Amino acid sequence: MSLFDHIAGKATGMYLKFVRERVTEGRNDQFHNGGSDSRLLGEDCFVEEAMTKAQMSLEIKPAVSGIIEAVKMECGIDDEILSSRLRSRIGAEARTLIAWAVAEFSDGTISEVGRLFNRDVTTLSAGIKRMTDKSRSDPVVAAKMNSVKMAILQKR
Repeated sequence: MSLFDHIAGKATGMYLKFVRERVTEGRNDQFHNGGSDSRLLGEDCFVEEAMTKAQMSLEIKPAVSGIIEAVKMECGIDDEILSSRLRSRIGAEARTLIAWAVAEFSDGTISEVGRLFNRDVTTLSAGIKRMTDKSRSDPVVAAKMNSVKMAILQKR
């Protein structure tokens, strides 16, 4: 048995003991909700301490509102165009970029984007697929997606 196998087995045993001892406590939000980094469960101070000990950085995902602001800046549009019921190409493209970026980089959902802009989720999903497919052969679309990605990552 290697050292790793021994450590993994010990960690698994400790985890099972921890769960058995607390199973009767019921739901504890500390263990059911992620903190600022959704890879770990626990209070933010625990997550920060664990990440520091592991010499890893926190992965803080952008909020949906931050993604919307980044896309508005990149596309040069305002809230009125985004929320407009008119079927303008620029508004539809921006909403699709927002939905794509939310799905790709955020803990938010496409459903949330649909609710914000009063749009159907399947329409947004289909738009993401079309845009992603088109980006493989159209350098202009790929550049726009990359530009939005870079704007979002710089804001973190």
